[in-house]
Amino acid sequence: MPLRTAALLTGLVCVASAAWGQAARGQRPIAIVHATVIDGTGAGPRRDQTVLVRGSRIAAVGPTGRVRLPPGTRVIDATGKVLIPGLWDAHVHLIPEIQPRDPSDTAVDVYLPMLLANGVTAVRDMGGELDSLVGWRRAIAGGRLVGPRLFTGGPKLKETDPAKARNAVRRLARAGVDFIKVGSEMSREAYFAAVDEARRVGLPVVGHVPEGVTVLEAAAAGQRSIEHLNGVLLAASADPRSAEALLELASRPADPATRRARTQAFHDRLLDTFSEEAAGRLFRRLEASRTWQVPTLTGFAQRGFALDTVPMHAPWVRYAPPGLMAHRTRAMADRRRSLPPRGVVRARRYVERHLMLVGAMRRAGVPIVAGTDTPSAAGLPGFSLHGELELLVQAGLSPMEALVAATLEPARLLGVADSLGSIAPGKVADLVLLEADPLERIGNTRRVVAVVAAGQYRPRGELVAMLERVGARVVLARREGRAAASSGAAE
Repeated sequence: MPLRTAALLTGLVCVASAAWGQAARGQRPIAIVHATVIDGTGAGPRRDQTVLVRGSRIAAVGPTGRVRLPPGTRVIDATGKVLIPGLWDAHVHLIPEIQPRDPSDTAVDVYLPMLLANGVTAVRDMGGELDSLVGWRRAIAGGRLVGPRLFTGGPKLKETDPAKARNAVRRLARAGVDFIKVGSEMSREAYFAAVDEARRVGLPVVGHVPEGVTVLEAAAAGQRSIEHLNGVLLAASADPRSAEALLELASRPADPATRRARTQAFHDRLLDTFSEEAAGRLFRRLEASRTWQVPTLTGFAQRGFALDTVPMHAPWVRYAPPGLMAHRTRAMADRRRSLPPRGVVRARRYVERHLMLVGAMRRAGVPIVAGTDTPSAAGLPGFSLHGELELLVQAGLSPMEALVAATLEPARLLGVADSLGSIAPGKVADLVLLEADPLERIGNTRRVVAVVAAGQYRPRGELVAMLERVGARVVLARREGRAAASSGAAE
């Protein structure tokens, strides 16, 4: 990462932590005692530990009884419980474009508290209206808004003209973004112009891999993360030219049915020509360049149906805004209608291949980061991160590796690991206390007892109350929507 960017992000974390700490400073020190600590670095768990929090920072970590507690310290008995770093979701869209706006679809009232209540203390927003995102980032850091720490790149770049791409990068840099997100719509020339301009202004580049650019070219250019495994199957093909020809054909204007058939032919070709040898070469290059992969398996799972991470009957669906639920219903119905008779089998094969890729990349040393691409038809912010961790384990990561993918690795990706992502003295006190050990079962990350965000301790009762307020707002929005529909029908 450019030195200017690393210094800027570190400075932003320090400023945010200081602002957040103004509220934490007014409270007593907190000591979480007798906890089993999993520090996020990949090191084994440490039993019977005390973590002392003063203000917004971790003051000490050590065996219970050996850490000196200041007078007036609030003591939290964590006997039998597990303390982990605050979780990250490194791919969210707090201002989604996928569903109509309605009163409950706001990040402030629904998505931000939903994330924090699930133990997510930091997110990387991967595309949205910049003024709102920057305003929320400032309000959260200042303690005026409840939510996770927010990193954003603003809207993704879609430019096809190199000069316009450079101008867009400079404009976003002036607005104070943390990174530049490139979109798959970009032309090859605009992509490389944007990467070059981002380097000039000291911002990392993350995002998609445009169709005119290969994964290896993106990695060599310094793209810091690749989302959704963009281009990975193509780069792992034994016959990439024939697959590229099918991709070019699928990109041509056509009626929906023809486009779906062409896209399916492209995907089938990728699966049929997959080469472990080519994949091995690719993974070695990605590991050498430290190009993070954010696979967003939650989205792939939804395509395979059998691996759906948010079934319609899931208890947390009650918190889903009506616009999102309407979008989900349409998307699933359209997906099923559009698939040919054997389409579900092929879709599941496609999902399973991507799960295999993630496990193989991790074994090759490629850094993996957890992200969900929510809110979406596939899931809800916060809730879906736990499903993403389960999918990472299903892909072949150990529970410890999955935890690191949602704690230290995203902090490393953003260049803020000196302050965030693990449990150590001097680091920001972003912590999650769990009822049970996630190393025994990764799904235990759902069993949140308390969340500490920049030193602010929020017990389970407060987290439940946050979700109840979200649920009440969603119920009200649904009633208002039905009333409006009835009124319209009466007219």
